[in-house]
Amino acid sequence: MKQLRLAVAVFLFILGLARVSAAQDQSAQYLQAGNTLYSQKNYDQAIRYYQAAVQFNPNSWQAYQGMGGCYYAKGDNANALTNYQKSLDLNPNNPQVSQFVTYLKSQSAAPPLPGGSSTATVSSKPAASAGASSKNFELNVGPGVAIDSGGSEGLGIGGSVSGFFMMDKNLGFGGMIHYYSFGYSSVYTYQYYNSSFQLGTETDTQSDSIGTLEVVAALKYKFDGNGLVPYLVGGVGLVDLMSSTTTTYSYSNGDPYYGAQPSSSSSGSGMDPVVVGGAGVELSMGSDMNLFGEARLDIIVGNGGTATLVPIDAGLSFNM
Repeated sequence: MKQLRLAVAVFLFILGLARVSAAQDQSAQYLQAGNTLYSQKNYDQAIRYYQAAVQFNPNSWQAYQGMGGCYYAKGDNANALTNYQKSLDLNPNNPQVSQFVTYLKSQSAAPPLPGGSSTATVSSKPAASAGASSKNFELNVGPGVAIDSGGSEGLGIGGSVSGFFMMDKNLGFGGMIHYYSFGYSSVYTYQYYNSSFQLGTETDTQSDSIGTLEVVAALKYKFDGNGLVPYLVGGVGLVDLMSSTTTTYSYSNGDPYYGAQPSSSSSGSGMDPVVVGGAGVELSMGSDMNLFGEARLDIIVGNGGTATLVPIDAGLSFNM
């Protein structure tokens, strides 16, 4: 009987350890998600994740520190002090938090936000992550394709570069540069006759290429999201339409009636207004880098009417 009781006690002890370990793992996941949202200045959502981390691990001083940073960024000094104090109670060896608690109590000149403690890991320093969130310039680079909605130019290959100064976590202004190259060819055949018999056949092969270089002043609006952030983008600018045509001539069944013609080529360039609008989505890869996918409608207004392109780009977005 004593052996049975001992076995049950050991089993319950091991089960308790497993539950504690699972709860701590769950807490770490919520903490990491909170840090990511903090870096994106999504403070309200970050607080929810920090609170979830505390529910799974009441001793998570990192989560309390993260909540303190969120409330301070929101201008709620009372809740900031409460959470910083809880973090300090759990981890007294954090001089930066201690310094900030003293500041909040005395309302003296503010020192830097706490973070960067030598005892904390990178993922447990939401206040240190505020340095990343203060980066308000966004650079987007990626390849893409463009579809000529009129059908004459087919599919173009190119890409885009854009940059935006984010005035807050949602709205930014900046510029976009897009380039796409299209190419297609046509074949024409002519028969030459003299009286009642054929003298020869002429085959003309015409190769056309068109490049579109757009420079656009634009606005970007990001919706709130948890790791996956949808956005809208649009603007106006100019597009340089660069075209070239090469025609080659070949003959068969005898000499041509008017004599052979050499290959010919021509090129041109012209600026036209362009209106751009589209939508995309960003997938967070950390505090300073995202994956993005974007689809737009580019309306080119020329002398001969309007032409529309549908570009689809994907690439990387960097916070700088």
